[in-house]
Amino acid sequence: MKRITRLLLAAAFALSLSTLAFGQALMDRQDTVVLEKIRQARYVAKSPKVQSLGILHYSDIHGDDFAVKKIQDILSKYNPFIDAVVNTGDAVLYYGKATEKYPNDAQWWRRTGLAEKSLFVLGNHDGAFGSNDKGHQEASADWDYMGKAWDFDTFFADYIDDLGITMPKGYDDPASPFYKSCFWLKDFKAAKIRIVGLDGIHFNDKHRFSTSEQEIWLKASLDETLDPASKVYGYSVIVACHYPLDDFKGDNVQFDETSRIPVYNKNEKGGRVMNHRTADVTNFHTIVSDSFHADKRFSLREKVASPSEKYGYVPGEANPLGDIVQAWVDKGGKFVIWLSGHTHYDLLYYPAKYPGLLCIAVDQAGNLRGSSMSDRPENSESRFCANYYGVDTQNGLFKIVRLGLSRDRYMVEKDVLCYDYINKKVIYE
Repeated sequence: MKRITRLLLAAAFALSLSTLAFGQALMDRQDTVVLEKIRQARYVAKSPKVQSLGILHYSDIHGDDFAVKKIQDILSKYNPFIDAVVNTGDAVLYYGKATEKYPNDAQWWRRTGLAEKSLFVLGNHDGAFGSNDKGHQEASADWDYMGKAWDFDTFFADYIDDLGITMPKGYDDPASPFYKSCFWLKDFKAAKIRIVGLDGIHFNDKHRFSTSEQEIWLKASLDETLDPASKVYGYSVIVACHYPLDDFKGDNVQFDETSRIPVYNKNEKGGRVMNHRTADVTNFHTIVSDSFHADKRFSLREKVASPSEKYGYVPGEANPLGDIVQAWVDKGGKFVIWLSGHTHYDLLYYPAKYPGLLCIAVDQAGNLRGSSMSDRPENSESRFCANYYGVDTQNGLFKIVRLGLSRDRYMVEKDVLCYDYINKKVIYE
C-alpha cells in the first residue's frame, strides 16, 4: 500500500512538473510572439538615416500593483525595443482623507520604480483630494487640490535628470512665470522626434484647458522644428496629455439603456473632456461603433470619422493647446499623434476641429477604478493593458501592438494595427 502511495505521489509530482513545464513553454511561446510583433513594429527597412522610435504607452494605472508588475515585466523582456515609456496620467487614486480608503497615493507611485522610468503627464486624480470634497466646479474642473508646486515636487522634481526631459526655462526660478511648471519636452535625435508633455490640470487667465505661459512655451517648442537654424529642424512631434482632444461641449452624449446606443441631444452642459460612460462613437472596440468590424484587427475603417463630422452636433469651445498644434501643422509642422488616457476606453480618431491631429487614447492599465469596454478577470493578462508603438517617420507609419488586454467583451481582437498617418488610412493585412 505504501509503495502504491509513493508511486501515486511520484506520478502526481511528475504531472505537476509537466504541467508547470507546459505552462512555462506556453508563456515562452507567447513572449516570442509578442517579441516578433514588437520587432516588426520597431523595424524600418534599408538601414535608414532616421531610425524609428519604440514607445511603451500606458495610462490610468490608478494604484494597481498588478499593473506595475506587468509594466516592469514588459520593460525587462523588451527593453532593447523601448526608447520611451509614456504614462498619460492618473497614476494614483485620491489624496487627503480619501487615502484612508485608497492608500495607493503619490508615495506609493514613487515607490513603484516606474516614476524614474516614465515620461509622465498629470492626470486629474494625481493632485486630487476626491471628487466629493472638491468636485468639478466651474473654473476648477482640474481637481487641483494639492496645487501646482506640490504636483511638481511630487511627480517631476526628482526625476528630471533620470528621464532626460527639458523643462521650461525658469522652472527653477521663483520669480519666473514658469516656476515649477508641470510640462516638458524630450528630443530623440536618432528618430528626429520631439515628445511634448502637456499639463491639462492647471489653468488660469480664464483658459479652461491651459495657462497662458504653457501656450507661449508650446508655440515656441513647436516653431523650433520649423526653423532651419534650429537643431530640431524638421523633427516630427508627438504630444502627450492626459485628456483627449474634445470634439463637443461637455456631456452631450446620452446612453439609451434599452437600445444600447448613444443618443446625441446637443445639450451644452459645460465640461471639458470626453464622456466618461460612453466615450464617443469613434470608440473602435464597442459594438455600437460604426467602425466596428469583427473581421478586422483593431476594428477600424480606412478613415476614422469624428463625432462632429458624422453627426453634426454643436462643437464645444476651442482648446487653446489644440489650436496651437493645429496652427503649427497648417504651417508645415510634422505631427504624428496625440497620446492620451482618461477615458478608460480605446479611441483612435480625428477631431472635427483639428483635422490634422490624429488622436489615440489607451484603455486603463490598472483595474482598481472605473469601467472598461473589456472584461478584466483577476490575475490574468486581460486585467492589465498597455500599447506599444513603433513610430516610423520616414514612411509616415504609426504601428500599434496591444500588450496585455487582447479582446473586448464582444470578442473583437485587439492585436496589431499599422496606420498611415500621412494618408490617413489603416494598412490592412
